[in-house]
Order: sequence, then C-alpha cells, then structure tokens
Amino acid sequence: MRIAIHRQGWPFIAVAVALNAALFAFAGHWGVVLVPATLWIVAFFRDPERRPPQGADLIVSPADGKLLPARRAVPPVELGLGPAERLRLSIFMNVFNVHVNRVPCDGTVTRLAYRPGKFFNAAFDKASEHNERMSIRLAVKRLGGAEQDLAFVQIAGLIARRISCELKEGQSVCRGDRFGIIRFGSRLDVYLPDGARLLAKEGQMVRAGGLPRLMAKMAGMSKVKLDRAGEVLKEEFPFRRYIPSGLTLLGLCCGATSIRFALTGYYKAAVVAIICAAVFDLLDGRLARLFGVDSAFGAQLDSLADLVSFGIAPSILVYTWTLYQAHGAGWAVTLAFCACCAIRLARFNVESADADPDAAPEPYFRGVPTPAAACLILLPMLLGFQFSDQMLSSPLLSAAIIALMSALMVSRVPTLSLKNIHVLPQFRGLVIAFGVLMLATAIVFPWSTLTGGLIIYLITIPFGAAAFSERRRAKRRLRMD
Repeated sequence: MRIAIHRQGWPFIAVAVALNAALFAFAGHWGVVLVPATLWIVAFFRDPERRPPQGADLIVSPADGKLLPARRAVPPVELGLGPAERLRLSIFMNVFNVHVNRVPCDGTVTRLAYRPGKFFNAAFDKASEHNERMSIRLAVKRLGGAEQDLAFVQIAGLIARRISCELKEGQSVCRGDRFGIIRFGSRLDVYLPDGARLLAKEGQMVRAGGLPRLMAKMAGMSKVKLDRAGEVLKEEFPFRRYIPSGLTLLGLCCGATSIRFALTGYYKAAVVAIICAAVFDLLDGRLARLFGVDSAFGAQLDSLADLVSFGIAPSILVYTWTLYQAHGAGWAVTLAFCACCAIRLARFNVESADADPDAAPEPYFRGVPTPAAACLILLPMLLGFQFSDQMLSSPLLSAAIIALMSALMVSRVPTLSLKNIHVLPQFRGLVIAFGVLMLATAIVFPWSTLTGGLIIYLITIPFGAAAFSERRRAKRRLRMD
C-alpha cells in the first residue's frame, strides 16, 4: 500500500537518504547505523488519509497523540475571546505520531494570531502559556443558525522549532481538513465552546480526524451512532501494527547474515551484523509498547529471533574465529552457550506471562540479558581487531568468557535494566547531546567505542548486584518496622 508523505517532508527525507548513502559509500556496513533514523524521518512525515465521522456538532481531535488532563483555562488573549475560562483539551504529540494537523469541526476562520515564545517540553502545562504558538479562532455554526466560537492552538515543543499553518482569515473549513504541521514533537490545545461535553478520557490516544475516538460534542447535539468506527479503521491500513514485528524479523536476518559472514571469514562484518540485531531488538519492544500493539505472538517471535541473533550467531562466530582449535571441546562450549541462551529466553517468557500487570516494573534483570551476553563473548575478538596479541585469539580465553557468560545468563544475579531508567526533563538535552557524541565516536572509532562500552557494562554487574541486595534489605527493614 502507498504511504502518503506530506510535501514538507521531502527535503528532510532527501537529506537523510543522501547522508545514509554517503555513510554506506565511505564507511561500508556502518551505513546501517543511519537506516533507522532515515526510516523514522519517512514515518514522521507520513500523511495518511482519514475519513471524519458524519454528524452535526461533532468535535474531533486536530492531532494524533495522547490526551493530557483537561483543564479550565483562559484562551490566548490574541484571539479576543475574553477573560472567561473554557475547557481546554491538550494533545501531546511525541516524535512517533503523525504530525499533520486537521480542523476539529466545520466553521469559518475568523482570526489567526502568531506569537513567538519559548520552547519548553510540550507535555508541561506551562507550554500552553509560554511557548511559541499559532492560534486559530473558528466560528462554528450550530443547528438552528446560532454560532459559537472554538479555538485551537498549535504549540511548539522542546524539539519542535517550526509551526506551519496554511489557513487564512475568512476561509471556510470542514471537519478533518488538513491545515498544517508541526516539526518535531509538539502540542495542540483546543478550547471548547460553552456547554460542550467531553467524550474522550485523559491518557487516551486520539487521532486527527476523529475515529476511533471523538473528543467532544456540542451542547444539545442529537445522538450520533458510531457503528462505523471499525469500518473506518479497516479503510486506513494500520501499518503501525507491523512495525515492531518487522524490526524483529530484520534483527533475525541480521543474526543469520552474521553466521554467513562468520563462515566465510568476514569477522568484522559479522560483528556489525550482530550489533545491528541488538539495535533492532532494542527498538522493537519499545515501539510495540508505544504503539500499544504488544502481543503474545510478538513476544514469541522476539524470543526466536534472539536465540538466532544472540545465541547461535555469536557462538558460531567465536567458534570459527578461535574455538575450532579446541576441536570437540570448543564445539561443546559453543553448544553450551546456545543452550543457556534458550533456557534464559524460555524462563523470561514464563516469568513475563505470570507477572502481575499492575505491579511496578523491576529496575533489574535476573541474569545477564542475551544481547549483552552475545556482545560480551565477542570482547576478545574486538580487542583482537585493535591489538595483535596472540593471547587474545587463544581458545582458552574465549572458552572461559563463554562459560562465564553462559552461567550469568541462567543465573539469578541482578543486572541493571536500561528499560526503566527515566531521565529528568532538565537533563534530557545533555543525554541527547551525549548520545550524538557517542554515535559520532562509534562511527569514527567503532571497535574502541564498543569495547569501552562493554567493559563499562561488565564493571556494573557487581555494582548492580550490590545495589539490588541493599534495596532488598531496605524493604525487609521497612516491613519489620
């Protein structure tokens, strides 16, 4: 199916594709690093067709995103709506949502007002007051001829630095018409007319154009049947459902490709393929939770892909590099690592299925995760890429590390989980800058950067175990008190 792209996205896509092609040309397989960013830019500017619901006095969402808590607030003064407070609905758009904005209801544009401002995080309430914004006032004609005013405001966010509004004063618009876009990640506020009744709930995901959820309805509106909701959803291809599983399969293909490179002696390319599989493994679960499409099928597919990419592929890579010198003993160590990887994945699936969905997630893993173990058994090989010491290619050293990682995978030793680390808003800029710096360093010095990261992770294992033990003792003391 053809995916429509907003016209403002083509320059960004062209630049991303050019940079990606240049990286492939000058850095070979490292060009894969920018593929996810290029795909994200394409997805960001997607502009799917939407069919708004029929019926008078309906108010639909002007943006895709999460509905923040409703507040009573005074509309922007530049719209001339007076000092009276109105019910304000706010939609927060993260960087994965569709960012094309749509008109919430039929009417006539009576005023447009742009105001420069700051760039606070769009999820904060103060963004409505202090951030750069474009305000639109709409005269809505009700059944019977009466008019009411509705206001909606495009608000720039922490990352968003460009608001585009294509409306003109005096223009007649229809519910669901496209009217602008905000780049990249932002907020949109709607100030409802007096007497309007809220239909959506705080925390729900809404879509520009209306269904599957309406935002509100005018006072006195007749009953509207929404039986067409499922029908409309079928008309728009729900491609987001397939993105996480697609990334999982890409990771599986990377793992299988690593085996091919290992068997033909291209060891560096094989390591790159495993790293790419780890990146896809990191993304698929997060996107599944973000899009709300995580499922038992996805979990089982992920485990099978992990067994290939982080169990079979790295162990065969190390075997073809050095363990083959130990003959049968080397192959036995290889099989032991694969078996431990399978045991860990099976145990993780069982524990995840039995876990209490309402319980807070633990900030620790039990045992070393399979992607981390897969990368750690490659540590002697990575050092061998940088130094010519014969000790690094010794089968005894690789066998010892594989035995240690195999034991840690199936152990109950607590290791830190990056999934539950939350960065405070005031430090997010520093974290993003550090991430960009590390990415640049990885491109210029790939093996040194990867080696340093693995050594740091290895050092954190005993500290994580100590922190977990202290936390458990604190809980016991609290229960005793």
